[in-house]
Amino acid sequence: MILVRRVGWERALIEFIGARRHAPYVYGRNDCCTFVRDAILAMTGTDVMPGIKPPTSRIAGARFLLSGGYGDVEGLATKVFGPPRAAPLRARRGDVVSFEADDEMHLAISVGVTAATPAMEGLARVPLDIWRNGWKVG
Repeated sequence: MILVRRVGWERALIEFIGARRHAPYVYGRNDCCTFVRDAILAMTGTDVMPGIKPPTSRIAGARFLLSGGYGDVEGLATKVFGPPRAAPLRARRGDVVSFEADDEMHLAISVGVTAATPAMEGLARVPLDIWRNGWKVG
């Protein structure tokens, strides 16, 4: 999928992050995949997962990933964005990154030297040193 960032995408990303700053993690509404999808929609105007109803539980999410042949969220990201960059540290602001936490892979949006992802208490910052893969957005 070819994505093009819109004029003013930086402001759109800042506003999106601000709007989600205190939103708790909720499967299907504000989990790592819906967060990434919505951030990309804000930056590009493109829904990268059109027609997909987000799973509303951890078990439903695992079933979705396995039945789709993705394996995990990195497989889903690769299907949507193509192969990850050779070095995740090359991810720039607005790009997608993955990281492992609690024996599970997660996605986040790079916001510079950290990445943002939903957590139970609102947005969490993911330090650069634990990024595993990165995908270019636009």
